[in-house]
Amino acid sequence: MLDIGCFDGTLLRAIDAKLTDVTLVGFDVAEGMRKQFPTDEKYSFVSGCLEQINRTFDLVVLSHSLQYIRDIHNLFRHFDRFLTENGRIFVQVPNFTMKPTSLLLGDLYYHYTPAILRNIFAQHGYRFETLSTPWFPRDILGMAVRDGSRLMKGLEDDCDVYKARDYLVSAADALRSAVFDDDNVGVLGTTFEATFVDSIIGEKIKFFVDENPNVVGHNFRRKPVFGPDYLTDADTLIIPYGETAHRIRDRFSRVYRGKFVLI
Repeated sequence: MLDIGCFDGTLLRAIDAKLTDVTLVGFDVAEGMRKQFPTDEKYSFVSGCLEQINRTFDLVVLSHSLQYIRDIHNLFRHFDRFLTENGRIFVQVPNFTMKPTSLLLGDLYYHYTPAILRNIFAQHGYRFETLSTPWFPRDILGMAVRDGSRLMKGLEDDCDVYKARDYLVSAADALRSAVFDDDNVGVLGTTFEATFVDSIIGEKIKFFVDENPNVVGHNFRRKPVFGPDYLTDADTLIIPYGETAHRIRDRFSRVYRGKFVLI
């Protein structure tokens, strides 16, 4: 197995815990990750460029790394030489139809939907099929295999980028026009969705709420981060997660106090 964008090898460790008799290779552009990478003999770490890898794999994984790779055509040339006859490619990337604010991230080369991925893989001789899981409702997960078709015509239409743009515009308008009953207004999360809200109405935002204990007690955008237990009936929490906001609100309202605003 080859993990492209392996970071410190966390995913490879998880695979190792589930499988036996497996060889695990991690690639990352950051040489500094070598110090944190597993040292067991079944693991290998490669940094620099993919040309340095000269072996084949039954599985190539790109978990939240494909969007950072600029030369897609060259990447597929590597896939062609990396994969065994029945080898597979696993991809996990943000789905911008579910994460419209990800379009605002300046460090990503590309943004994806299921249709975009199917089109790209089809153009390079692969069939991409999405996988359904409740664990990552705002990501695309899928598996690709060779089919040799190299489809250049009949690609899927995809206008989701316009829907995402419209969401961003309407969300910004809704935030600017929102009237809150009190001054205790916070935002759920400490990622780009929360940054989006704070960039629009930062003067109204007093705190952030996060369920990750590793960030609770720190500051985000110069404002305190609390756990959800901090919330009282006098607090208003903005949940800026589009189509998934309702599910989050329903869960929070059963467990935590506060008023919830969905964006």
